[in-house]
Amino acid sequence: MRNIKTLSKTDFELYSERVPIILDSIISHFEQSMAEKKEFESYREQLFQYTRNFIETGDLPAALKLLTQVHDTFESKLDNQTRLLLTAIIGHLFAALGMDDEAEHFYEESLKSSGVEIAPCFIFNMTTQAMISLHRKDFNLAVSTSKRALDYMGKAKSESPYISMLPMYGPELRQRLTHIHTIASIELASSEKAGSGKRKTIFENALAYSQSLNIGGRKRNRFFYLCQQALIYASMGYPTKSENALEKAFRVLNANQDFLTAHGYYFFAARAFHHSRRADFSDAYSDAKLAFRASFNTPDVFMELYVMEVFLDIAQKFSVSFPENRKNVSEFYMKGNSLLKQFVEFLEEKDWYTGKEHSSRVASLSYMIGKKLLTLFPYVQNQLDLQTLYLAAYVHDVGKLKLPWILINKIGKLTEYELSYIFRHVTFSRDILENLNFKDIARIVYQHHENMDGSGYPNGIRDISIAANIISLADSFEAMTSPFRKYKEQKTLVETRDELSAMEGQFYLPEVIKAFRMIDLEKVDTIPED
Repeated sequence: MRNIKTLSKTDFELYSERVPIILDSIISHFEQSMAEKKEFESYREQLFQYTRNFIETGDLPAALKLLTQVHDTFESKLDNQTRLLLTAIIGHLFAALGMDDEAEHFYEESLKSSGVEIAPCFIFNMTTQAMISLHRKDFNLAVSTSKRALDYMGKAKSESPYISMLPMYGPELRQRLTHIHTIASIELASSEKAGSGKRKTIFENALAYSQSLNIGGRKRNRFFYLCQQALIYASMGYPTKSENALEKAFRVLNANQDFLTAHGYYFFAARAFHHSRRADFSDAYSDAKLAFRASFNTPDVFMELYVMEVFLDIAQKFSVSFPENRKNVSEFYMKGNSLLKQFVEFLEEKDWYTGKEHSSRVASLSYMIGKKLLTLFPYVQNQLDLQTLYLAAYVHDVGKLKLPWILINKIGKLTEYELSYIFRHVTFSRDILENLNFKDIARIVYQHHENMDGSGYPNGIRDISIAANIISLADSFEAMTSPFRKYKEQKTLVETRDELSAMEGQFYLPEVIKAFRMIDLEKVDTIPED
């Protein structure tokens, strides 16, 4: 199966149209079999093959929808072993998507049913807990659970009747576990005193467990092993050993173009980390950008999100080390190659459907509304700064960088848990901006989906800043008039103006609506006039 992120936009849309039909036909087939009183367990291998196909394309939401539908529809007809496996795999996929609360629910449900009795179920549960712990920065638990899973994998019998049918097992799962163990160990060691015995032991264990990948002669295993060794040696303060491991990894990577395309993201992320440990933040940031773009070629959502964390962490260090990048950002028209400008450009690469220039158009319209509002209502001058408004509007969606590609670009109705996850982008935006020390902008961006009547998110507050209310309106206007909308038809300027104006007092401040209605909407451009 082909990675859907490498499809053309047209082919992706065709694929997206077919997925609901495929899912419905699978469920209908199983329902018909149940009506004929056939045992569902006879179709277990077929179910896991469908799931594996979706995972290999990178469409984890489709895999989850299939498994949760089977879990809910046929729960009373499943034997205990199948139910355990389904529950464990669902939790695992939620964790891979970064949906930790949902993952924890299924993880706990699986534990209640004594999942340890089935080796794959236990290993999936431990991997799920390790992923959740890594996301929540509980590095002690991430190390211990990944270690338990790796130890158990070494003892589990490969001839288990479940092994061959599982949607993810063996080398792929071992690679994920050693990655978690490596990253969590590095974080744990960093909190210990340099030269201490405990720090040394943590690193030695990390090296030993990554070594478990370097078996069986598989090129992919050796490549990931070498990259993990480079990460560990860089953290230990052994740059030469780290460089040697990276050189060997690159030789493996560069021997085959398809392999380079599929796994280059991990190499560039490791090399970025190596440079950052040497305080070479310029080269580190260059490699982090390469890792980000290369991550489009992997269907592994968990690793895609890992690369994004590496990118943002190194970008923050790069910003501190090269303050001139922040000076560029403070220029009113976002001139130059400023860091936040690059972030928005990366988001536009990742998000196919919001459309090019969305951020610029929202920023431009926000500025126009703000300027008109200051003319009409001079008393708000102490509450509204046009430069801050423009910059906040420009980066209002930057937190979407931390969302999986498949959720940003998903066509069709979002599930409740997917929608809840996407709502978190405002929190992600705030965190990214605060880490870059843009605290005033962060406060505005965090509120741009709040409404006057308290019906917005993330906190349902009513006391909203004028700047956030302006950006909220500009964002809605741009979305409604965009030709790239996924769910609804594009609206005319007049239709949109009237529909938004009708929300005065409910969503938008009366002053904001009055200023908005006086704007010549035909002249909304990507650059303010002044």
